[in-house]
Amino acid sequence: AAIKRSLVSIQSELRRRQAIFNDARKISNEGTMDIYKYQQLYRDKVVSEPIPHLFIISDEFAELKTQQPEFMEQLISTARIGRSLGVHLILATQKPSGVVDDQIWSNSKFRVCLKVQDKSDSQDMIKCPDAAELSQTGRFYLQVGYNELFALGQSAWCGAEYIPSDTVEKTVDTNIQVIDNLGRPVMNVKNQKQKLPGIKNVKQIVAIVKYLSDLAVEENVNTKSLWLDPIPAFIYVDKLEEKYSAKDCGMTLAPVIGEYDDPFNQKQGVLTVPFTQDGNCLVYGSTGNGKTTLLTTLCYSLIKNHSVEELNMYIMDFGSETLRVFEKAPQVGSVITASQEEKVLNLFKMLRKETDDRKALFSEFGGDHSSYCRISGKKVPNIVVVLNNFSGFAEMYEDFLEDYTLLSRDGTKYGIYFIATASSTNAVRYRIQQNFKMMLTMQLNDATDYSLIVGNTDGLVPSKIKGRGLVALDKPYEFQTAYCSETKDMQEFLRSFCAKLAEGAQNFAKPVPVLPKTVNFDFVEKTIVGLNSVPVGVEKESLEIASFAVSSRVITPVISQDIIDCAGFAEEIVKVISKTSSVRVIDTQQLISDDIEDYEQIVIELFNEMVSRNNTYKDAKLDKSVLDDRDERVYIITGIKKLFDRLSPDGKDKLGALLDKADPIYKIHFIVIDSLSAMESLRNEAWFKHTVLNGDGIWIGDGIANQLLLKINKMTSALYDEIGTEYGYILSRGKTRLIKLLSSGKERM
Repeated sequence: AAIKRSLVSIQSELRRRQAIFNDARKISNEGTMDIYKYQQLYRDKVVSEPIPHLFIISDEFAELKTQQPEFMEQLISTARIGRSLGVHLILATQKPSGVVDDQIWSNSKFRVCLKVQDKSDSQDMIKCPDAAELSQTGRFYLQVGYNELFALGQSAWCGAEYIPSDTVEKTVDTNIQVIDNLGRPVMNVKNQKQKLPGIKNVKQIVAIVKYLSDLAVEENVNTKSLWLDPIPAFIYVDKLEEKYSAKDCGMTLAPVIGEYDDPFNQKQGVLTVPFTQDGNCLVYGSTGNGKTTLLTTLCYSLIKNHSVEELNMYIMDFGSETLRVFEKAPQVGSVITASQEEKVLNLFKMLRKETDDRKALFSEFGGDHSSYCRISGKKVPNIVVVLNNFSGFAEMYEDFLEDYTLLSRDGTKYGIYFIATASSTNAVRYRIQQNFKMMLTMQLNDATDYSLIVGNTDGLVPSKIKGRGLVALDKPYEFQTAYCSETKDMQEFLRSFCAKLAEGAQNFAKPVPVLPKTVNFDFVEKTIVGLNSVPVGVEKESLEIASFAVSSRVITPVISQDIIDCAGFAEEIVKVISKTSSVRVIDTQQLISDDIEDYEQIVIELFNEMVSRNNTYKDAKLDKSVLDDRDERVYIITGIKKLFDRLSPDGKDKLGALLDKADPIYKIHFIVIDSLSAMESLRNEAWFKHTVLNGDGIWIGDGIANQLLLKINKMTSALYDEIGTEYGYILSRGKTRLIKLLSSGKERM
């Protein structure tokens, strides 16, 4: 990646110099322009930007050609046009044959040949074999052009130790060599060098480079880097927002997730996911290369810059489940893991309903989310659905793939956006992939897959750094994923961050609805408005509060196979109705209380009250308003059959007349709770035929398909299913609704 980056940077520098030289040529009215003319113009202050000579040095050129063959093409181009632009090549190789291109040969004026292995190498370099016979280190032949100059030379040596001194210090050779009678060396005695204490010896070349570097700093001399430094492995969202003034806010979603590198144009830029502009986003990458980190950064960037009124998020984490750290954030409705099947089902129900609702709402305001918010001046929050590990989702919830396809296709128009991760290119079906305009890829196991995701990469691959990837903007670029914070414990930082947001929040995103473990009075309390809509449970299909209109009926029957199954419901319905109306419980079965009352006296008092209201109504010539000052009463009877059995004949007649002649106008209503067998025994009574038989009511537990008291228009196989005593049905005009019923949660023995 570094070689590729330097290659692109050289191309960029050549283009930059050509553009500057063209401008200088126009300014100076010169027919041609080269580095020497330009530098003279700079010295004459005709142009303001200095352009220095640039040397590109390649040691072991043969190795470079073998490992990076595409680099050769750029060097050939540089050799051909670079000289006039002030760009020069210095190439070093041991064997030039078959390595140096003809274009480079023809554009190389200077050739330096040191000692080579054989005459053929010397012949290739300087067209004569002399260099093969050199023996001294550093000796070379210099050839300029075609023997315009051909000379033997000696290269300088800069590897000696540097000795700080104001004067030149000459070293006298004190070595002794012992020879025999024939003049042959038999022994060498060398003077031992003593290293002075406290002095660190450095090479002359190191000392010279350091001196020049220090002098440049002192004189504030800076050179323009040929290319920008690579993006660091660790960058942070907050710093990127500050660096690029890219803080995401308002109804437009464009969270900052990293920084991309554009060496061709010598610039770097902030990388965002522009949901509002481009829609959905798909992220590929093999395991362990930063997909979850990218999602974490995206979630942090979104909730950091958007309120609940602007953004609602729903996260499905089918991977490591680290995204659960965001579940306390007010903008996050729910974080769903792979095992939460009910939540997955209900999320898609909720998204389908939300799409339909928004479609109807936006129809008169341009038909899309942004137009509605702009024209109406109202805020409808964006919804972002995050899916970590698409493969896991597709494997476990294949039945929802069609829903995911339709929602990701249609949702963007209504402000509902999706981002998902996948580990391979074949993990996401083509039909679904078409709904994702923006695609990113982290590192992949197969380098050929990059082009399938971001298009022709021209050899560009991500560096082997976690969080590195490729993104297709106008063309593929390498990017680095940003981190949320510099802290080491990222999970604790995010958990604390979300908790602080929740502390000051007044509104929260709507959670994915689920059936509560127990539907009790506390759960439905806020929905209690009166007898015209009494909450009795939660619908299993829609997960909305299920209500029953008690005010429009004289008798509301509540039936089960065994009356003991009604105990929990009876206890909670008393609390619900007591909040808005007067309630009297006649508990013959002791479902609610163990107290035994005088049922005869209760019936007489009730009969007298009903007669009083009836007479008042008739005396007023059927004017209902005369009963406005009378309280609305609800009598809850547990065990109606047992109540009749305990009454005297006169009491039975009075109760029967009450139930038969009562009318909602009198503002007296009955909720009658009993077993199926007990109710069956009363079906021939006049009041029962008149007010209960084939009417509306509530059934608790199993067996609704086997009863004939409550009318069902259409029998389905689902009605034969075992549902347990926590569930039941509301029957209204022959239609059934499966609900989880009110219950105290107490177990009955």
